[in-house]
Amino acid sequence: MSYKNNYHKDLSHLHVNCEKPRAYFIPYQDESSALDDNRSKSQNFISLCGDWDFRYYTSAAELFEEDIISENECFNKLTVPRSWQSDLGKGYDTPNYLNINYPFAVDAPHVPEKNPCGLYKREFFIHKEMLKKQIYINFEGVDSCFYLYINGKFVAYSQVSHMTSEIDVTEYLTAGINEIRVLVLKWCDGTYLEDQDKYRWSGIFREVFLLLRDKMHIVDIYTKSSLSDDFSSGKICTEIEINGKADINYKLLSPAGDLVAEGKQTVDGDGEFCIDVDSPALWSDETPSLYTLLINCGDEHICLFVGLRKIEIVGKVIYVNGKKIKAKGVNRHDSHPILGSATPLDHMINDLYIIKRHNINMIRTSHYPNDPRFLGLCDKLGFMVVDETDIETHGFSNIG
Repeated sequence: MSYKNNYHKDLSHLHVNCEKPRAYFIPYQDESSALDDNRSKSQNFISLCGDWDFRYYTSAAELFEEDIISENECFNKLTVPRSWQSDLGKGYDTPNYLNINYPFAVDAPHVPEKNPCGLYKREFFIHKEMLKKQIYINFEGVDSCFYLYINGKFVAYSQVSHMTSEIDVTEYLTAGINEIRVLVLKWCDGTYLEDQDKYRWSGIFREVFLLLRDKMHIVDIYTKSSLSDDFSSGKICTEIEINGKADINYKLLSPAGDLVAEGKQTVDGDGEFCIDVDSPALWSDETPSLYTLLINCGDEHICLFVGLRKIEIVGKVIYVNGKKIKAKGVNRHDSHPILGSATPLDHMINDLYIIKRHNINMIRTSHYPNDPRFLGLCDKLGFMVVDETDIETHGFSNIG
């Protein structure tokens, strides 16, 4: 690519103008909406999924930055999320399966100059009232990296295929119609870390959405649970990070919906609160009991589902809540017969029902983190998860 932002070749820039990683949660406008746990019902959530204008290039070297910003000819339509190779008959590259080998000659950290890419484009509307909020865009999965432009201006760069990239776009938006362009490259220097044995797909393959947040809001949440040795009592502790000082209200509901505890706390930057639970309902793969933690800060309501359980490995034996179990596991890939590595929510749910019917209680997310909603589904349906990181480099073994 012939312009100054060659971040996909630069080891010192994994992300540019991206927020630091955080826990997955969606802020809702009220408690009842939060309890529904359906992010499409949140007034703070605006999906950008659907048909985008799309143009495929056999090499990123064909593009200059002014081309990305001004190109308006010869766009086709491509569904987001979807792997572009799965749109058969369009000439958008070829899907290929590889195990150990890299898809190009190993010359780390360099990637071929002939680097296929796709330019995505669409418009969306922003009401002037929305500009009173802090507005973020979330890309939940883009393979392998992307450059983001809004209204003709470079906004951000990110590389990590199977994790969320969150970007504050408030200052780049105006009331009315806004245009977004995303240039996705098939390969970047990070591709050397993502040599998983799988079909190699490219593009925006997970959901994209805007998230409207209060100017002062909860940035991150970390909830952890513990149990006493005899399992007669438990504790749920929650660490909270806020971009300022604010009061939070919290409430814990039992799996049956009864109020266990509630409280209020002022958090200045960072804070923590703990809730004691007597005679806890324990989570396991056979009885996936979940407590509901509701947290309110300003106009935002956040709902988290928490399981109280203890997992131990003693020798070669796995114990869940003090009882021996057998881990009957299966490997699972993000895979769809039409969309490539894009897996819609109903497809994920159907996968889990099939797995559950076959008496399997553990899933390995081979070989990368799944859609952030996937872990929540496993919590509710009763699956233990081996949650893998997005790193595999065994292609280097072939060169010693």
